Amino acid sequence: MIHYHGTPLSGDTEQQVTFYRNRHALMSYATFCHKHQVITDVCQSFCIDNGAYSFWKSGETVDWSEFYKWMEKWMSHPRFDFFFIPDVIDGTEHDNNQLVASCRVPFNNKHQCCPVFHLGERLKRLDFFWELGFRRFAIGSTPGYELKSMNFWNEMRKIFEYICEDGIPRFKVHGLRMLDEEIIEKFPFSSGDSTSATLMATFDYKWEKYPYAPVSKSGRAALVADRIERAQSPSFYTPKPIQMELI
Repeated sequence: MIHYHGTPLSGDTEQQVTFYRNRHALMSYATFCHKHQVITDVCQSFCIDNGAYSFWKSGETVDWSEFYKWMEKWMSHPRFDFFFIPDVIDGTEHDNNQLVASCRVPFNNKHQCCPVFHLGERLKRLDFFWELGFRRFAIGSTPGYELKSMNFWNEMRKIFEYICEDGIPRFKVHGLRMLDEEIIEKFPFSSGDSTSATLMATFDYKWEKYPYAPVSKSGRAALVADRIERAQSPSFYTPKPIQMELI
């Protein structure tokens, strides 16, 4: 699977180049800055987040037609992989299905588009993605389905049992903020993302107790990223029983 690391890393251009060279990067439309141009020049590949969560938190209204215009120049970039189709953070399935159906890219480029499936939604929504020609989707956690909670594990098992035949998923699956070893080693993800490496590198106090810890942000981020990248997803899904609450 591919491990995408959040951007940008705090620090100057040299820090960006050192850390992101030959790695896979996740960039956000909401926080795009001049540093990203450097990252796209040195990384192996990159995907783009629509920034819906950041815009939602700030209360900012987004014109998604502008987002698609902006995406046009990136979709032909030789290192570009895919982008997340805009979604409504606190919206209904109907709201989000409308945004998926109105995805403004030619059919031949559907492999570069990634709709988001929120834990707790009806599994039939995945059939809707398939019928529209999408062969990749991302799974995102939601309130009540926090990462590694019992509800989370149950929903993840239901999803992979639904999309797998003989253990092989019919979609490429991306895990949003799911580059946790315990998670990715249980499911056949094609990719996942995390901001752990860039966030951990930022805080000096987290490294003070380690006498041989790197001083540079890029060195710290590389240590965390190397640990994350050791874990790989399985090639096939092995069904597991759904857990039940103890009474």
